[in-house]
Amino acid sequence: MSNINDFMIKDGYLWKYNGNDTNIEIPDGVTSIASDAFADCDDITRLIIPDSVSSLGFNTFKRFNIEYLFIGSGLSSTNNDFNKESLKELVFSENKEQIGFIEFQGYTSLEKITIPKRLTSIGDKAFSGCSGLESITGISLNNQ
Repeated sequence: MSNINDFMIKDGYLWKYNGNDTNIEIPDGVTSIASDAFADCDDITRLIIPDSVSSLGFNTFKRFNIEYLFIGSGLSSTNNDFNKESLKELVFSENKEQIGFIEFQGYTSLEKITIPKRLTSIGDKAFSGCSGLESITGISLNNQ
């Protein structure tokens, strides 16, 4: 697991990660992540983005083979910023209320999604083309 001392953060902006862990947990309190914050990290396979993060730089995580992704409620859009052929498990924060239009369209390796019960909307085609999808858990049909 990543060490807080490996992150270079100023005023909530994560501009550089100097560690070499494959399991990255962004520190709570980070609000934005720079596009090249993880430029020297080639082996990230597990990523946790806390509720405090509201924006990602363009293509921040596109080149990584992330298999497990936790997305906090503050991130309203990922801009298809992850490798569509590596992501296997996607977990949303219990505080997440919306998933955007075409958010994860075409993620062919995605097998498992965990959606919070408080989710109020899922955008059109949010998961279209996710041909490897085996399970979706956490859905409450009556929104209780």
